[in-house]
Amino acid sequence: MASGFFLQGTRVYPQPVARACGRICRAKNSPEILDATIRSAEILTRYIAALAISSLSARADKSVKVPDPVKDLAGDLSFGHFLSVVQSIAALDVEHPLKPLFSGDFRKDTKGTNADKLLTDLLNLRNREGHDLMSLSEAKAGTILKSQQPLQKLEAVLTLLDRALCLPLFLFEEQDYSEGRFTARRLLLMGEAEPIPQEVELKAGLNHKNSLYVGIRDGALCIDPMLIWEVAESRYCYGLHFIHSIGDKNLKFVSVDKDETIANGDRIKIISELTDGTCSTHEEIKPSSGIDFLKEWLKERSAREKALAQVSCDIPWDSFDKKTLGWYVNRIDSSAAEEQYPSVILKELLDGRLHLSPEEVHQLVLLFGNEDTVREQARRTIVDCRARSDGKSEKRWIERKETSENILECLRAAISFIGRHVGIDGITLDGLDATSGSADYIAIREGLINLFIHQDYSDERAPSQVEISTDQTILFNPGRSLVSNRSLIEGGTSQSRNPIIGRALRRIGFAELAGSGLREVHRSWREAGRRPPRIESNKSANTFTLTLDWRELSVDFDQFWKDKLGVKVNSEQAAILSLLTESGGFSAEEIASNQGLRLSDIEEHLVYLVRQELIEQTKNNYQLKDHLRKLVSEENSK
Repeated sequence: MASGFFLQGTRVYPQPVARACGRICRAKNSPEILDATIRSAEILTRYIAALAISSLSARADKSVKVPDPVKDLAGDLSFGHFLSVVQSIAALDVEHPLKPLFSGDFRKDTKGTNADKLLTDLLNLRNREGHDLMSLSEAKAGTILKSQQPLQKLEAVLTLLDRALCLPLFLFEEQDYSEGRFTARRLLLMGEAEPIPQEVELKAGLNHKNSLYVGIRDGALCIDPMLIWEVAESRYCYGLHFIHSIGDKNLKFVSVDKDETIANGDRIKIISELTDGTCSTHEEIKPSSGIDFLKEWLKERSAREKALAQVSCDIPWDSFDKKTLGWYVNRIDSSAAEEQYPSVILKELLDGRLHLSPEEVHQLVLLFGNEDTVREQARRTIVDCRARSDGKSEKRWIERKETSENILECLRAAISFIGRHVGIDGITLDGLDATSGSADYIAIREGLINLFIHQDYSDERAPSQVEISTDQTILFNPGRSLVSNRSLIEGGTSQSRNPIIGRALRRIGFAELAGSGLREVHRSWREAGRRPPRIESNKSANTFTLTLDWRELSVDFDQFWKDKLGVKVNSEQAAILSLLTESGGFSAEEIASNQGLRLSDIEEHLVYLVRQELIEQTKNNYQLKDHLRKLVSEENSK
């Protein structure tokens, strides 16, 4: 019912504002339009206030005191609080990075329209009519929309503040410096869709990972913790949360979808420094290409606007496999009839959005599509399962099954194949929501889910593969890991390159949001006394391989090392030496996996053992020294 202006906003505005515009686009009657409009005005004001406070903190003259509305931010915060903050900062005569966006656009445009007045009008309308605008009758809401024109006022203020809304909102999930260059995994949070991770090369790193920034002409401005990136439990994904309440011991944050999260510690300290004006949030950073983040985003924004005008990315319901779609929907709502399947998918996976990006449509087809459509989209087999009878000595497969159906059917086929050849009792697709079980079950569950969520489906060179032999199972997929080996071992948050596929599997309990999947594989293998899982992420080949070795480790040599060595070793170091009695050696990450210790602690132990000439290092692989191998051989021969 709303204009194309708001539809365009869903593609190009910072995510919270874009999601607010999306609600307007999807409103079906006058009360819904009115409610969505006023909520959008409040979200816009909260976002602009976050920019203004962060920019003021980077002011040139620190002797200029922050205005009272900023200094007095405390307790439960409302639309009015945030509007007062923006008004007071816009009135200050002090240089700060975003001053031109507030002192010019926020006050008046060339026709005399005042953004301050427009937002004040919308705030006053909300205060007069109350917070529960959805309870208004169709007639009364329609009269307000016609007489007071809140939708037109919101469109006008969005236009006035467009330069502020053009600043790209992003965070770095991970940063790395190696071989003389900085790289980062960036989430660009522009548009209402979930972001797909991008790798960028930098001239220098940012001070904080997993903190929100906006790109500006000469660098980046941190707006955390006025706005944070946290779990949105109602959506089974991560989302943006605004500061909502400031207390002495806790901060409360609320998302656009009313998800709440509590924070304390460092974030309370930073909020205090922001409101008293002692914190600086500006950092100089640019991509290594020399094109700053703002210029880079403006180019992409233009491309998105053109694509919206030229390409219609509607959901291809007719190309979905009805049996798969029905199975999935009934996992969520067992009473849903066939005609309700689309509405369930829209609500649970797409936040009600009907118009998607081409990447999102691609993921939906891979999830639910019939075999012909999946073949057309993927242009390769999705999964290739193979089993040998006797490891490498047997050149022929005793069974091989290639599947080109949708992801859910491929997952079903892979589970059935593994169950036949590995002997995991009772493993089925319907039972894959169980989060506990044997080491075999946990490893296969997490390994397979990782394979389908993080696979690069745009890489047509090879399918994902499951290869089973007597001693090991290899899970291979195109698509290198987007996180470091350290993060794979220690866990942590990361966004999938296929966010809709990830969200779909989380929604039915097949995966968790905590980024703990592969960490669980390591834990279960360690508790079962097996050799550490091997992980290889090959950047140049764009592949990822997880090898599960089913063999148990050798006997514990802990006391043996303490008795035989001429140097002192503690229990952790003796355990490392015991592990390295296995042939071939292990990487630092694999040793950390086996020991259940942080990688940084393992690295300290390895440095000590190398210095004592007990082990040797070749690249990232550690092995026992020859004289210790001889000792082990003699002990084993007794």
